This record gives sequence, C-alpha cells and structure tokens, in this order.
Amino acid sequence: MTLGEITDRNREAVLALRVAPGQERFVGSVRNALAQAARYPHANPWYRAVCAGGEPAGFVMVSWDVEPQPPEIIGPWFLWKLLIDQRHQGRGYGAEAVWQVAGLVRAEGAISLGYGPDGKRIRRKVSGKTKQEVRAKLQALHQELNSGVRSSSTYTLREAVDDWLREGLDGTSDRTRTLYESPRPGYQLSGIVVRQAC
Repeated sequence: MTLGEITDRNREAVLALRVAPGQERFVGSVRNALAQAARYPHANPWYRAVCAGGEPAGFVMVSWDVEPQPPEIIGPWFLWKLLIDQRHQGRGYGAEAVWQVAGLVRAEGAISLGYGPDGKRIRRKVSGKTKQEVRAKLQALHQELNSGVRSSSTYTLREAVDDWLREGLDGTSDRTRTLYESPRPGYQLSGIVVRQAC
C-alpha cells in the first residue's frame, strides 16, 4: 500500500471511491473532502490517494502543520478525512495509511519561539530522513533557545553587528548610538580570531 498524489490520470477513480452502506453519514465522500479543502485553504489541506495493487483503494486528507484557530482550524496536524473503499475494507489499508501519515508527520518537527508583533506564533521547523534525525535537530534548537544564542551556518559578523545595533543598544544615548552606527572613516574590525567554543 502506498500514498499517491491525485492526478488527472487517477482523479475519476479516486472520486468514485465509496464506503460501505451506512458509513457515508460518518465519512462522507472524496468529492466532499476536496470541496472542503478548496473552502479552507488556510487549513493547509494535504491529501493523497491510498493505493493498493496500483489502483486507488482509499483517500486520506490531513491539515498539515497549521496555526490552530479553534473551532474552525484544528492543528498543527489533524487527520481530516480517511476513507477506504468498501471493496478494500478489512485489509488493513486504513491502519497502514494512518501509520504512513504519522511517519511523514514525525519527519517534520518545529519549535515555538514565542509570538510576533502580529500575534502569530513564530516557529522554526526542521525535517529529516528519520525520527532520530528530527529529534536531534529539535534538541539542538531547544539548547540554542535556552542559551539565548542565535546561530546558523550563514550568520555573518556583519549580521551580528547589525542585530546588536538594532536590538542591543537599549538605554544608550542618541549620541552614543550615532557613534556606533557611523564609525570613523577607515575604521575596520581587524585581527578577529574565531575559535570553537568549549
């Protein structure tokens, strides 16, 4: 069983999927799910065909890593729709689809850095090939957050100075700020040695 994109080639077969009689009131249809996805694009719908033996056997849709906005948007991840066609039920395809989606979600990770001026949550995201790789990257982010250090492989000295000028001069006089922001002509930082911290 695999999860496959819905394409022009398989769209009609996916739309034709039907649950067993009596289940429709609980599950609905693929067509209805796709209409909901179009109606709520801010829920970041992610959907796939559940394929078995090279043909669509079901449908799964997830709200993918969104800012929760209850009661309309549940997140960051939410299993929005799972439908297995009546001809394919009882073979474990539904459980396998959930396991595969859970594996994809586990390969994504994020850490909250608080809230921005607009009230939206600030998140740094990581991804990896394995759950262990994602966990290690998240632990490194937690350590960085706890130590108050901002770093990246491309963070330059110029960016650090600019950040300090922008955010690190609270309580200084306007004259001091002007001197720091406009150094003497020809002044340059020289002889800087970068060493690995212990």
